[in-house]
Amino acid sequence: MDVRYPEHAERIPYEMDARYMYAGKSAELIRLVIPQGREQEIHDNPVDVLFFVVQGEGILVFEDVSFPVKRNGCLEVRSGRKRAWTNPGKEDLVLLVYKMF
Repeated sequence: MDVRYPEHAERIPYEMDARYMYAGKSAELIRLVIPQGREQEIHDNPVDVLFFVVQGEGILVFEDVSFPVKRNGCLEVRSGRKRAWTNPGKEDLVLLVYKMF
């Protein structure tokens, strides 16, 4: 049994704080922190992904539609779709990103 905490989890080389909470053959769980006022560049989604908002509020831009999401919200993005997160809130946006291979 391995209990992981973000401060000890392996960092992912990325411009924001992203850490592997779990990495296996068929799935990964990543904790991603998007600071207040920051946004991701829109990018392709190579695998199916579930997003869970742990803290804060954000906007998921999916293709050409924006979805406001707040704490405890969960949504799915299928592979092959373009998406990006924006944090217009007053605190960090903390996401759990569950990638399914």
